[in-house]
Parts: sequence; C-alpha cells; structure tokens
Amino acid sequence: MTLTTRPPTPAPARDLTDAEFAELDDLLAATPDPLEPCDAVMLDGYLCGVLVQPVLLEPATWLPHVFDFEGQPLPDDVDAAWAAEVERRSQQIKKRVVRPVSWTEVKSQARKRVRGRG
Repeated sequence: MTLTTRPPTPAPARDLTDAEFAELDDLLAATPDPLEPCDAVMLDGYLCGVLVQPVLLEPATWLPHVFDFEGQPLPDDVDAAWAAEVERRSQQIKKRVVRPVSWTEVKSQARKRVRGRG
C-alpha cells in the first residue's frame, strides 16, 4: 500500500482547517495493518506531551509512535512523505502551547510567587 499526499509545504501561520484536520485523520487511518496509529485527536494530545518535555525530542524519536503505539516502523513500501503533515501539526501546536520565556521573566514571576502575589 502506498500513501501519498501533496508535497510538504511550510507551516502556515494559521491552524488546520476542519477539512485539513479530517484529511490528516484519514491519512493516519490509512496506516497499514498491523500498525496501530493515533487518530488526529489523539495526535494533538500526544504532540502536546512531546512538546512540553524538559528536553527537545527530535521527530525521529516521537514520530514512529504516531503511526504505531509501539513505535514499529512503517513498512518500506509505504510512502511516508505525508509524515510532514504530522510535523506541520506539531509546529502549529508548538506556536500555541510553547512560548519562549526570558530568564528575566522567570525570575520576576518567581519573586512574585515568593512574595505571595503570583
């Protein structure tokens, strides 16, 4: 079985439309048996967990678990180029969930909490 999609595109500034989210769900559902992939809703939760880790995880570490709970690799005859859509979703969630915080802001918030104002 070969899974294909349009060529990967840079992550847009907007979130996925309902149609794009449904397409991502369909792509995940097309993962061949016996692999057990996430669906699109589970993917969002999984990506949130990946993104808030105390260390940066490379896609090669977390991506196999999107397509199979046990992390088994996709068969060689599967065109996994559409995995770029999963990475695109990861970047979109990252923009909403993880924001850079300066060390100055961290210290300021800590001082406020110690003083009982935060």
